[in-house]
Amino acid sequence: MSSHTNCTAGENKKRGNDVDLASTEGSRPGKQAKRDEEPLIFDKLINDVEYDKDDKSTVWSCHKGSSTAISNAVMTSGKHYVTFERAGCEANLVHAGVMRPVAGHKKGEFHPLYDNHYKLINKTPERWGDGKVHVCMRELCSGKRMDPNNGPSLSLWSDGRNTFETKKNRRESMPEWGEWEGTEEEIVKFGMLLDLDAGTLTLFDDKGKSLGILKEGLTGEYCWAASIVDIADGTSVHIMRGDIPATK
Repeated sequence: MSSHTNCTAGENKKRGNDVDLASTEGSRPGKQAKRDEEPLIFDKLINDVEYDKDDKSTVWSCHKGSSTAISNAVMTSGKHYVTFERAGCEANLVHAGVMRPVAGHKKGEFHPLYDNHYKLINKTPERWGDGKVHVCMRELCSGKRMDPNNGPSLSLWSDGRNTFETKKNRRESMPEWGEWEGTEEEIVKFGMLLDLDAGTLTLFDDKGKSLGILKEGLTGEYCWAASIVDIADGTSVHIMRGDIPATK
């Protein structure tokens, strides 16, 4: 990933950094198939994140606060595999995964896993199916954390009312998750497989090895997204579509 350009208030205003979380266009299989052939980019930027020059698949944090970048791909069925990679300042907190689609305008900070922010997500339950998983993300860990004494919050999901998490050596709220290899890993690059036929989100390491299922019960439409909680400028997240790793 190349070096980033600094954010300015003028650039944010010019870009139109207000995102209104309103209704989204309905997704049809034909449209989804066409989108799956297109390069994957972040096309919705909320709060202080900027593209890395002309590369819309990479975003940089600019100022302190919570910012989110959301992809252009709305997924409603089938299997979808991407990789996320972080770089830059090691102090910042980065989560990546899937969330419900958004559109429109909103000012200020946004992180889909924060309960007080979730109310801003587009409410289209007729497109969500029976599932209650509206956001599911995993941390891109650098090894240096905002809260090193508490252990990394590696896996999180939201049902729109509460956020549940697993932590290294300590699981909260969801004991049925049990132990799985992915809870013990601190990685700056990982793959994710969203299988909407099976309703699962699976984590892979940077070599394509499966680390386990993050969450089951995913139904309806989702987008890829990455959120940065910035306490120091200069953290990037890159997204790239890929082939599903072969499994034995």
